[in-house]
Amino acid sequence: MLINKSFLIPSCDDRELNLKRKNKLEYRISYDPGKTPKALVFMVGGWGATKNIKFYDFERENIAKTFNVICIQVYHHAIHRRISTESKYSAKKVFEKEDVERIKSYFESIGWDSKGISTQNAPFAAQKLIQRVAELKNQGVMDKDYRLELTLGLSPAMDNYDNNGIMSALDYINALKHLDQIIGGGGGSILKLPKIYAGGSYGGYLALLISKIAPFYVDATLDNSGSALPQVRFILGRESKTCDAIETYPHNQIQYYTKTLWTRDPASKYYFSDDCYLIRSILNPTHLEIQKRANPRTIFVSYHSLIDALNPSKDKQNLYEIYKHLGFDATLHLIKDESELDGRLLKSLEHGLRMSDKAMIKKELPIILEKMQNQTQEIPSYNEISYPCKEKIYRFKDTKEDFLCEIFNK
Repeated sequence: MLINKSFLIPSCDDRELNLKRKNKLEYRISYDPGKTPKALVFMVGGWGATKNIKFYDFERENIAKTFNVICIQVYHHAIHRRISTESKYSAKKVFEKEDVERIKSYFESIGWDSKGISTQNAPFAAQKLIQRVAELKNQGVMDKDYRLELTLGLSPAMDNYDNNGIMSALDYINALKHLDQIIGGGGGSILKLPKIYAGGSYGGYLALLISKIAPFYVDATLDNSGSALPQVRFILGRESKTCDAIETYPHNQIQYYTKTLWTRDPASKYYFSDDCYLIRSILNPTHLEIQKRANPRTIFVSYHSLIDALNPSKDKQNLYEIYKHLGFDATLHLIKDESELDGRLLKSLEHGLRMSDKAMIKKELPIILEKMQNQTQEIPSYNEISYPCKEKIYRFKDTKEDFLCEIFNK
């Protein structure tokens, strides 16, 4: 019989921004204790993964039951960056200084007094503007298609800001090591199972990043439309004037900016340096050589639209050329035109292909498991990998109980 469990565990601090983690890491598992599991399957959540917790749980349970695996969902750093069906996991909408200034400018453009508008009363002021637009449309003096362009900040539940990648990737390995302790007794028996990480879009990118920072703990990745290079415009958010979510209403549009501390200001202690970029780059030939030496047996499978407007397919094609050159078992399903859309697995040429993580796992997991059927997964008790960047060296390593990142000057 399938059982579900959830755990709260310590995980990594933010070594890049020198910030302490505020909350414990939660992860959830589903498995049948009466059967010998075939693998560990991590469903790597992207943006919006926890919008509907019950549905997210159902997907995990379905994969565990269908394939006789231990299926794991890690509520990694900043995963709760959207409004959720459960308030505990719901991002907080925040009027920040820039949002208030935008409202003030609208007030002034129609001759209203804006001096008293603040972050406290900004919601009321915004609603007043929306009502005024509705009135003007009804009077026929404003175009029916006109919409106010408002902005808001989103503060991820639990974590309050997004580190953008490194902490999230570390969380998966810390969950894995804890799982080995509570199910495998700490003897590594769980770690001998195939360890597969699957995700779409940002979740796909994270799956690939996990394979970079901890190749010895990754046997396969399944990725749908993940980026091969860091999306700096989203990492910087407001600073680059790039929102990561939009809601459209009859009289207004709201552009959301997830809270980030990163900046390209070299004088800031939160400077997003070239080193920060390089360590997050999957398409990094020097680093891929290092990754291959740590584990040449990782299997990579990706799906990507040729005309993906968000994450360029050319970067993914270049990445897979290097994977193959290095001898990895790597398969890129590049979807070129509508003739390849089947209406079930692949439904669109847009970013994400309208393919769910569950559908991708159901298609590819049997193939992965067959390839790994006769392989024995032996992992040393201590693992470490270092990546030289521009001025820094990032080291990812085991300790007795967890997995962490260290950063040194060259």
